[in-house]
Amino acid sequence: MADTIEVVGGGMAANVAVALARLGRSPLLMAALGSDEAADQMLRDLTREGVDVSRVVQRAAAPSTEVILLVDRQFRRGGIFVHPQTLLSLRAEELDHRMIAEASVLFIDLEPAAAALAAAATARRAGRRVVVDVQAGTPESAILGID
Repeated sequence: MADTIEVVGGGMAANVAVALARLGRSPLLMAALGSDEAADQMLRDLTREGVDVSRVVQRAAAPSTEVILLVDRQFRRGGIFVHPQTLLSLRAEELDHRMIAEASVLFIDLEPAAAALAAAATARRAGRRVVVDVQAGTPESAILGID
């Protein structure tokens, strides 16, 4: 039985963007969302936090990726992804490579990997720092020697 239910936006890149905005920086988020009420709410929340969402791609007639995160009283958690195909649909050609090359720092979370790696290549060619969130236990973490 649940004590509370909360609906909040998030995702690694969005969370980092909000944290940077709260620290007075000017983050820009590039991601793919659906064209539904969940996406509209996320965009409103991110905008209110000071995140530039002008490069977020919205997929017509597609549901936004949602995660159901269950947290018990000991703060153990388990998550279930719902509609991950929308999140994973962002393509390299949809990225604003000019903005990436002009950014001070690029943060990527490897979802989707091809677009994230294309963004990283653009940033590195421009001499920019790239920060990568790699989840332990993934093929990418094994390549990098991360447990």
